[in-house]
Amino acid sequence: MAGGIGGTLFEYDSISDHWRKIEPTDSIRNGQIYSITVTQERVFICRDSGVSLYDFLTGQWESLTVSDGLLSNNVFCATEDKNSIWFGTDKGFHGFS
Repeated sequence: MAGGIGGTLFEYDSISDHWRKIEPTDSIRNGQIYSITVTQERVFICRDSGVSLYDFLTGQWESLTVSDGLLSNNVFCATEDKNSIWFGTDKGFHGFS
């Protein structure tokens, strides 16, 4: 996956050797992208407006913001451990199960 200007996402298809544009449909889709973390089931797009989540299995988008429990909407990175996803924000790290 790669992020572009204006929050656009692209996924590389090695079979066709082409990039496919993915249009986020979540409420914070236009936020600047700081980083992208891909796990087996989901993609976490860390933005200046929260986190956009894309579920590979369902093809659904959702958003995480301070109203969902994030410490800040300025989310710079994400990492996964055995039980949680951790988000690095301008106010510290925060884990979600």
